[in-house]
Amino acid sequence: MRGEHKGPVGNIWRHLPWVGAIGCILAVLTLQSALPARHAGFGAPTSSQPLALSADGELLAVANTDTDSVSFFDTSRGTPRFIDEVPVGREPSGVALAPDGSEAYVTNTLDGTVSVLELTGNRKKVRVHKVIQVGTEPYGVAVTPNGDNVYVTNARSNSVSVINARNNHVVDTIEGVGIEPRGLAITNSGDDEDEIVYVTQFLSLPVPGKVDGADDAKAGYVTRISTKTNTVIDQIALAPIADTGFKAAGDALARIAPGANFVFTTGAYPNQLNNIAIKGGFAYVPNTGASPNGPVRFNVIPRACSTSSTGRREPTRTARSTCTRRSRARRIPPGASSRSRGRWPSNMPATKATSSARRATSSSRLRWIRIPAPRRC
Repeated sequence: MRGEHKGPVGNIWRHLPWVGAIGCILAVLTLQSALPARHAGFGAPTSSQPLALSADGELLAVANTDTDSVSFFDTSRGTPRFIDEVPVGREPSGVALAPDGSEAYVTNTLDGTVSVLELTGNRKKVRVHKVIQVGTEPYGVAVTPNGDNVYVTNARSNSVSVINARNNHVVDTIEGVGIEPRGLAITNSGDDEDEIVYVTQFLSLPVPGKVDGADDAKAGYVTRISTKTNTVIDQIALAPIADTGFKAAGDALARIAPGANFVFTTGAYPNQLNNIAIKGGFAYVPNTGASPNGPVRFNVIPRACSTSSTGRREPTRTARSTCTRRSRARRIPPGASSRSRGRWPSNMPATKATSSARRATSSSRLRWIRIPAPRRC
């Protein structure tokens, strides 16, 4: 046959296609084995909490602040089963799990450290693998959705520590995140290198030009951080609510004593932003609505107020504000001050009027921030 090679050389040429195919297969297998194994990540944004679930929902970790420990539970069945309680540092405030549940990260607030706990033996054995020094009074901790990095808020250092989850080393410390950072929430676009970290500043800050003690004297703030550069992008201001929906009988700043009619509008500003969570296109921020100038009565208890913030570049624009409330009459105890003539809270001593009866009440509030749609590859 024309072109056919005889002898050993011909045999080699005849088998070269098979040799090439085997070589390609070996090359692919070699490249795949050289890549680090990646486990399935979280299917939703992550956030800092005193308890955490693995991505498959079959492992629960709980930070026990009073006993300086972390408890683990098997939640793979209908009834959770206790696995172990492991001592960690002093005053653990937050815990986060790697997506596959192989490691747990615990912020020890009094020690200024993060304990890394390793889970082996099908998650039945837990031990402290490493203790990492971070900033002063670490509080919140959250793992990026794919488990590549861990973010820790340092409440008294006003910073955020970034831990590489592959080697458990601090790789960055982000400064300038605001006053007393606490809560953390991380978006999930499928790529840990292109996420946004939302950080709450616990205490509200004065608004320029406002009188201290007014219901709109302060504003809350949430800081945004890029996981790509580990730098601060910007801050979102949570503006006060001008009208909470209920009235006061007087006005302390205007020196108007409480009267018989409740005609004075009561506002509130967000304070004590302890945490944050992301759902869909919004970040939800639970906080205390502070009303230092009113109301004076206690028979109207705000249960939840909310303000939606629209637009990436206009975070302080209020789309709508709502408050829900519950009215409940309470008897005024003998000897109560005339200033507290509205209503008296049941949890206060009935023997004498206290300064708390004359101070403005605070309410639990929930605010949300609109988040731009994540980019997907």
